[in-house]
Amino acid sequence: MEPTVKEDIQNVLNQIIDWLSQDKPEELLELSNHVIHDASIFQDEDSISFAVLVYALYKTILRCKQQEECKYGQFLEQLKKMQQLLLADNFDDYRNAIKKLFAEIKKSDQKLALYIEEVLAKARIKKGSKIHEHGISIARAAEMLNISQWELANYIGKTTIPEAVGKTVKERLAFARKHMKKLVFDAGPIISLTTNNLLWTLLQLKKTVAGEFYIPSCVKKELIERPLQTKKFKFEALQVESQVEAGVLTIVPHESIAEQSNELYQLANRIFYAQNRPMTILQMGEIQTLASAIMLDASAAVVDERITRALLEEPDRLRQILKQRLHTSVRVDRNALDVFSKKTRHVQIVRSAELAVVALENGILDKFIVHVPDAKRTLLESVLWGLKLNGCAISEEEINVLLKSAEQ
Repeated sequence: MEPTVKEDIQNVLNQIIDWLSQDKPEELLELSNHVIHDASIFQDEDSISFAVLVYALYKTILRCKQQEECKYGQFLEQLKKMQQLLLADNFDDYRNAIKKLFAEIKKSDQKLALYIEEVLAKARIKKGSKIHEHGISIARAAEMLNISQWELANYIGKTTIPEAVGKTVKERLAFARKHMKKLVFDAGPIISLTTNNLLWTLLQLKKTVAGEFYIPSCVKKELIERPLQTKKFKFEALQVESQVEAGVLTIVPHESIAEQSNELYQLANRIFYAQNRPMTILQMGEIQTLASAIMLDASAAVVDERITRALLEEPDRLRQILKQRLHTSVRVDRNALDVFSKKTRHVQIVRSAELAVVALENGILDKFIVHVPDAKRTLLESVLWGLKLNGCAISEEEINVLLKSAEQ
């Protein structure tokens, strides 16, 4: 275990035991966020599991108190044991104690069994959102927490106000209007379109521009294969699969981009250093999207994720975001950045938001226009806000700019 991680967990653990001993479980909420800085920097299971555990404890105990039958002596006993194990540097037994405490939470009250399962799931989503806020991509945060990008994008879209990064929305829209012959999609835009019942527009866009649309194999796995094995987002995955089977989306084989992807992955994830450690900020799906765009000489990569866009278009701004959110100095490996930037210099980025405007301008959404004042503006506004609420990182100011541009 990292010494910094150990020290932070110990400090928070001491506070938790103190608050619970005083019967003040409501104080636990903020404590769960204290180790998220470590989780973002070190990306270790210890920080992540502890942050999730504290949030789950907070929610479970408060719910028990509402039922007026809350007994959390067994939680305190296990927490004190964890405290002793950390002091003794007995990390294997400490991790086993964490697992036992999760088990204790699950069986704390049979009446609340379903609620507690939901709490544990939501805890991972909430912590994933916090890690993303610290400057880690949605895909990487989902990978760290072992949750679906579908779940995390949906949560982040409804809880986070994104910062505008990189090129202006006018520049992106002007580019999208002229250059859509060959597009490579990251997972985010497909998620945004599907959850807003707009995935069907891809076929119409493809016909309108006589274009070719692609997704890398790693993105296909996240969009289709993984959710098909779960109970949630299976219907959405089937919709995406139908687009692949219909030839609307073509899969880029892993073998054709493996070497390029591995090189870009290594470069991107050693550009920024915090506490003398390289930060893994992107996941392989996002990297494969960039590698596919390079290999296919694509018109653009379609990426809703702000971290990926910032790395390509405004890396120094991304460094500032990391520095501010992590409350620590962040060093840039200029050699790695220069090589990465050189390899990706021809990759242009558009978002699902710009594609929606192009679809509207080409009459693809006309069947939804009703006879009311400013009908087109009203339709576009609802579409753009829907995309934002389901993961497209677009600010309210950018939405207003797109609405004005579409009117001209």
